[in-house]
Amino acid sequence: MSAKPPAKPTRNATPDALSTTSVERRRSSPSRRRRRRTFRDHLRAGLMTAGVVLGLGLIVAAVMQATDAQDQMTLPEGLERTIPPPGSQIQRTDDVGFVLEPGFTGMLLIDGKVIPDDQLVRVASLGQVIFRPGTDKEFESFSPGATIVLAAQFWDETLELEEAKAQSELRNFTWTIRVQ
Repeated sequence: MSAKPPAKPTRNATPDALSTTSVERRRSSPSRRRRRRTFRDHLRAGLMTAGVVLGLGLIVAAVMQATDAQDQMTLPEGLERTIPPPGSQIQRTDDVGFVLEPGFTGMLLIDGKVIPDDQLVRVASLGQVIFRPGTDKEFESFSPGATIVLAAQFWDETLELEEAKAQSELRNFTWTIRVQ
């Protein structure tokens, strides 16, 4: 005679009873349970949000300050802006020059050399006087690491250069830039 192992106790469970048990198990499972947020969690989230907002604000402020740097500089009457702004860094073949207000004309000097008119790009309607280094020009390219002294000399367009000099109407603005 062989002894039978004792039978496992059975439950008289209905399908509804089984589903209730499994739902209770799922709810009590640590991976499914939602954790209540604590004060520390809210504080951490608030500080992270504040940090992101502060960072974005600093970026916007830096961009606005860089954009306004030229506007804050005192330029003589007749000179609208310099290209590039004073203290900028440029590449060896970048454009340099200036923009004049309507009614003015001028010339560009680079490291004391007057740039011939035929080497300048003039856009009279915009008041631009631009020099682009290149072959057969005063500067083929700018030397890396050099500091360049730029000067805008300008006067009322109704006068010739000699007349402007004689009448003390010749205006000057000098600025420096660096070549990368």
